[in-house]
Amino acid sequence: MHATLEVVSSQVPAVSAHPNEGHLKPWKHKVRELAYDAEDTIDKYLIRVSDTPPGLSHRPWTTVLHAARRCKARRRIATEIERIKNDVKDASERRQRFSIPDVAGHWSPPRTTSPAVDSHLPLRYDNTVRLVGTQKPNVKFVLGRILRQVSQSSGENHELWAEEEIIGRIRDLLEDKRYFIVIDDVWDESVWNWINCALVQNTHGSKVLTTTRKFSIARLCRSTDCVDATILELQPLSFLDAQNLFYNKVFGEDRCPSEFTYISDQFLRKCAGVPLAIVTIASLLTNKHTVDEWSSVYNSISAEHNSHLEDMRRILSLSYHDLPSKLKPCLLYLSLFPEDHKIEKDDLIWRWIGEGFVHAKQDMSLYRVGEDYFNELINRSLVQPVHFDAHGRVQACRVHDIVLDYINNLSLEENFVTIYGQHTELLPNKVRRLSLRNSNGNTISQEAKSLFHVRSLTVFGHVADLILPFRSFQVLRVLDLEVCSGHKIEDICNLVHLRYLRLSGAHCVEVPKQIGNLQFLQTLDLKKTKIKALPSTLVQLRWLARLCVDRLTQLPEGIGSMPSLEEVSEVDITKYPNLMEGLGKLCKLRVLKMSLDTWDRRHREPLLKCLCNIKQLQVLHIFAADVSLDFMLGNNGWSWTPPHLRRLTVSIAD
Repeated sequence: MHATLEVVSSQVPAVSAHPNEGHLKPWKHKVRELAYDAEDTIDKYLIRVSDTPPGLSHRPWTTVLHAARRCKARRRIATEIERIKNDVKDASERRQRFSIPDVAGHWSPPRTTSPAVDSHLPLRYDNTVRLVGTQKPNVKFVLGRILRQVSQSSGENHELWAEEEIIGRIRDLLEDKRYFIVIDDVWDESVWNWINCALVQNTHGSKVLTTTRKFSIARLCRSTDCVDATILELQPLSFLDAQNLFYNKVFGEDRCPSEFTYISDQFLRKCAGVPLAIVTIASLLTNKHTVDEWSSVYNSISAEHNSHLEDMRRILSLSYHDLPSKLKPCLLYLSLFPEDHKIEKDDLIWRWIGEGFVHAKQDMSLYRVGEDYFNELINRSLVQPVHFDAHGRVQACRVHDIVLDYINNLSLEENFVTIYGQHTELLPNKVRRLSLRNSNGNTISQEAKSLFHVRSLTVFGHVADLILPFRSFQVLRVLDLEVCSGHKIEDICNLVHLRYLRLSGAHCVEVPKQIGNLQFLQTLDLKKTKIKALPSTLVQLRWLARLCVDRLTQLPEGIGSMPSLEEVSEVDITKYPNLMEGLGKLCKLRVLKMSLDTWDRRHREPLLKCLCNIKQLQVLHIFAADVSLDFMLGNNGWSWTPPHLRRLTVSIAD
């Protein structure tokens, strides 16, 4: 089955490289659905043939009964595997029949706004070269264009030259020249490496200006430059500068008629200081002369087929299709969240892990790999950082409205995310990820057949009359309920495929012992609930890596026997002294957030001993209420600091 999944999954990146070929869409959709079906089948197999479930006794008759169930499950899964294999064979034959290529050809991207070059530059330099990059350039062609501009002659026939010969000729011509070279929109690191070989480091005041959408390429350009180089990271325009640009493009001056002021501000907030967005939207408004016409444009901006915005969407398409295949689902996943929603980094990474988007690397935890994915999306400017910690690390992000509009449309097209209650009250035949918002929830139960394949369900805010048919969610991995009211948590505890569970709301006051059924659970977030204590069955969750609770919540005995725990927050260790001993046994714990509400001198030694034993601890956050922490300064003979600790935060309440 895993081999079948690998065969199917290997086709998805190939078809994703064909951004403009609409005739491939049915085949692409078929391949994606096959990959989903294969993953669902593997999940069901793991559950049905797993070891004896929690709570099942080991008496002979129960063992025989469980063995019989496993045999029946194997036969059922075998039938499903055979069906998927036949579908894979059919998809492969279709591929051959319609001659679908393995990789995309060298299609030409739309031109973006390029840096303006002063017309007086040729008077200051012996050579000026202007080169516009493409997403998939031919190195010899790029070098040839540089040579033609440097030599200022078309007499040399270099088509048959090797790359090294062209580079040598360029270097000869630039050796004693003062040159200025603009390389616009570099996508590929290897292209820069070739170009850099052709550049001569002389003492004549030569300059090279490179633009790129990738921060990694900017760093590469700086590191390969022998002299001082500067990275200028373009920031969004200030509101005043954005306003001036917008007014000048629409009205031809930096003033706005009073009746258009409010709607203009609405457009500017949507553009968020991005010049391309401002210029594009301004072009839609130049021939609109009434506020009603402007309002109509504003309401149509998010429409799927607004031809005026196609240029901007094609540019976003460039950035999306340049992403490594592992990052594409991570970006599309952000379409689950509403406009202007603040997305916490840690929550997002653990959601990705729960979905299976994050792939293991040697000597790196899944969280660390997911953090690299998150930072890559930040560095590519596809998401915006909105909150930093005291050390300058990004802790939360937001998706620009225009990017969100693009990935919403793409997610809808690929049946990746379904948004229910915003623009639609109808569900497709197979829903994979469901974002429920601003809707009357009593209709969702009528769509039960569409919910069998849902892998992620997020409910934002309070949805009136919402009763979720949890029995329909047969392969649910991620569940996030912002307001947990009207739901029986016992029903949630039957969702045996869950990897991520977050509950919120004052109505959530108790976790049943059936929580131990969630054997694959990795994240349990209950910090915004009124739960007083967690049941003893919690310690059966051997894959639980992240446990977030309110500091008033009591953890069960035996917490030290949970081998996968990486994060525990926020616990009051002073009320439950035995908890310190348990925490000290967690060999993978890297994040600990604890409070000291009822401090006693007797707690000092157990606390320091606990911290000494947590060898992998990287982040320690202590909330203290009128407590002196001088005993932690090292004057007492204890060297408690874990070797990998990199961040210590102490918050003292007044």
